[in-house]
Amino acid sequence: MAPSAGVGLENTRRFHDPSVRTFSALLGTFEIALALMIAAKPFSWLISAVGSFGAVALFLVTLTFVLPRPMHSNRVTASRSCRRCPGSSWPRTSASLAIAVWTAGEALSARTS
Repeated sequence: MAPSAGVGLENTRRFHDPSVRTFSALLGTFEIALALMIAAKPFSWLISAVGSFGAVALFLVTLTFVLPRPMHSNRVTASRSCRRCPGSSWPRTSASLAIAVWTAGEALSARTS
């Protein structure tokens, strides 16, 4: 029996590989969930701590993708208004990591008080 026109190895691979848009949507949803968990500190220190440690893990993984990139500079990327310049996202990610560690410490200190 011959396979139908819509079924084949190429279509099967495309079906099982998540698209960039799907991954981005899932990652954004995960980030919002972590932010809501961190904001729950007045109600539950444990939920806030879990959200903070989740954010720490997220930013550490992000840094593993950002830091190995070469940080060249050319005329196009040398302007101050360049938002996608090579090397421009690691300071933002590092600051977010530091803030996540800080909020984790605050959540754990709320446990004892």
